[in-house]
Amino acid sequence: MKGKICCELICCTDTLLQEINSTKCKRDDVAHTYYMAILSAENVDWKTVNSAIINRWSRSALKYIKNKANKLWDNTLISVE
Repeated sequence: MKGKICCELICCTDTLLQEINSTKCKRDDVAHTYYMAILSAENVDWKTVNSAIINRWSRSALKYIKNKANKLWDNTLISVE
């Protein structure tokens, strides 16, 4: 099958906050959702999301999640070319 598949995360802020507050979700899980939220056309309350990440884990965890999301972005750009 050829062609592109497109999906968009909705309720980004709520989805991220649910994952952050879930003991089942790890930093890598949140990083993938964070990446999807970056791509979404929906407004995200980044201040609330980032504060929740810091409150659950730490500032270094926020940096880790952002870096992982950026790597996912970089990989997407490479695979599209």
